[in-house]
Amino acid sequence: MKKVIIFKNGIETLDFFSKEIAKTLSGLGHEVFVFDLYDQFGSLDALKKTGMQDTVLLTFNFHGLGEEVAFFRDGKNDFWDRNGIKVINIMVDHPLYYHDYLENSPKNAMHFNVDRYHAAYTKKMFPDTDSGHFLPLAGSALKKAPHRDLTDRNIDIVFTGNYTESSYFDRFITRINDEYTAFYRGIIDELLSEPHKTLEEVALSHMLREGMSEEELKIAMPSLNFIDLYVRFYEREQAVKALTESGLKVSVVGLGWEKLKTKAPENLEILGHGNTEKCLEALSRAKVSLNVMPWFKAGAHDRVFSSFLNGAACITDDSEYLREIFTEGRDICFFDTRDLKTLTAAAEELLTNKTLRENIASLGYEISEKAHTWAERAQRLNKVIEQG
Repeated sequence: MKKVIIFKNGIETLDFFSKEIAKTLSGLGHEVFVFDLYDQFGSLDALKKTGMQDTVLLTFNFHGLGEEVAFFRDGKNDFWDRNGIKVINIMVDHPLYYHDYLENSPKNAMHFNVDRYHAAYTKKMFPDTDSGHFLPLAGSALKKAPHRDLTDRNIDIVFTGNYTESSYFDRFITRINDEYTAFYRGIIDELLSEPHKTLEEVALSHMLREGMSEEELKIAMPSLNFIDLYVRFYEREQAVKALTESGLKVSVVGLGWEKLKTKAPENLEILGHGNTEKCLEALSRAKVSLNVMPWFKAGAHDRVFSSFLNGAACITDDSEYLREIFTEGRDICFFDTRDLKTLTAAAEELLTNKTLRENIASLGYEISEKAHTWAERAQRLNKVIEQG
């Protein structure tokens, strides 16, 4: 058995995922050490006192591998290599956000991605790291067996996630000159018109067209992070607007939604910012849950599985991975971001056809509960941990 270090007081969602995994690892006999990022030196002292033999760090998005001062020595963070601690790092965003961290990755680190295309990207761009491993996100249930309680639901459609209006990103799109503005707009337009394509695929094609080389993609990708954010928020905006303006009631949990410009503001209920538990509570009250993928083309978002685990029927844009594990019209509803009538029609049918809605919610629950919980992901990670 190992000592497994997890972090708290980082990003709330990632803290929640870590705690969910830790429950299972603890049940499997591992000792879980919770490192408080608000009290780095106190936690480090406690860790040293308990010993660091047979220890593994389980972290998300490179927490603990970057600027945390407690781990620095001689101007660099080499704490994990220095102490022979294996690192398991899970990136829940596109790896373009983490180039610097991957370049300076601990030698004894193993990196997982939540999308297969992200995994292929990491493996190609950083061949000297132990990367390219695929571990999809998972869902969480607020209470036991919520799929049995499908009747007492007072929210028609819910979306859980923040919103940033498209105009916010204009400052980044137009920041250099007209030529670069046209270049960025070209990438955005192609992504929105051909949403099955990845950002790196489209960026490379536009770079080659401009006489740049494939080797320059690695240098350019981190500077395109605003495009990744633009397209994900744009798709959220369009989906929620389409639903509200078709006369359907949508409740949203998250920051920024008061800035959404919809012709039917009376159909938008803003529940405010909330932590993971508030999101799960809203899902447990919803008949239908909307998911809009954050440009994961071969992965899944935890919203999909958490929707089902809390008894809601889920409507989502698709991905290669989602189509592998779900069946359209049987245990999930897919919509096309290029034709939002597919979204409004699916939502109306689910809200008016109670039998269909409850069948999809129940079958989606069975699939998610069997294979897409954090307990299941912890079992997979346990095999890596025990290999030492």
